[in-house]
Amino acid sequence: MNEFAIPALHTNAEAILWVLLSTALFTVIFAAAKFADGAVGTFQILFCATSALS
Repeated sequence: MNEFAIPALHTNAEAILWVLLSTALFTVIFAAAKFADGAVGTFQILFCATSALS
C-alpha cells in the first residue's frame, strides 16, 4: 500500500471540512443581512464580520 495515501485522504477531508465551514459561516452572515430588511447592506455585514474574525 502506498504510504502517501493516508495523508492525502486526510488533507482532502480537511479541505472539504474547511469549505463546508466557510460556506456555513457565509450563509449565516448573508442571512443576517437579509433579515435586516435593507437597514444594513450585505457587504457591510460581510466586511464587519470578516474584520471581527481577523
